[in-house]
Amino acid sequence: MLVFAAWAARLFREHFTSVLKTEDVQRLAGDVDYCDFSDVIIRNIVELVEAVVPVDLSEPSYCRVSDSNTGTVWHDDHGTKKHMSWCDYSASMLLTPSSDFTGGGLYFDDAPDLAIHHFNELIVWSNDDVRNRHYVAKSRGSRIVLLMFFQGGKTDGRRD
Repeated sequence: MLVFAAWAARLFREHFTSVLKTEDVQRLAGDVDYCDFSDVIIRNIVELVEAVVPVDLSEPSYCRVSDSNTGTVWHDDHGTKKHMSWCDYSASMLLTPSSDFTGGGLYFDDAPDLAIHHFNELIVWSNDDVRNRHYVAKSRGSRIVLLMFFQGGKTDGRRD
């Protein structure tokens, strides 16, 4: 796995390319639901996240495969109503190629005109930087994504 980019000084966002084998991407895409961090494929992805940030996998941290086409409003992953105030880090990986849908780009506040279609690419970001506010555009077709939400681990100074 290759770390592709960290966008700007002090802005924490990491981008990993070619994360999974094709059959693993297909298996995840075929199981739209909440995921267990102990699943072997999910565990491999979590290891990439843990290589760049300390995370705590206990509740309330969670991950899921979603096929929603509704999009989102601009938000950070603490939640628009701070219902996920515990969420220090997030990760996302598109499980279907952009040729399977229209729309559905992921946009970040620091580059609001740049649509990210991150098929088999893991993007990890911190939720304490306003430049990581983001939204997902509405889509049509089959747009399936792995979403991961983490509380920070003890070594990052965020937890007791």
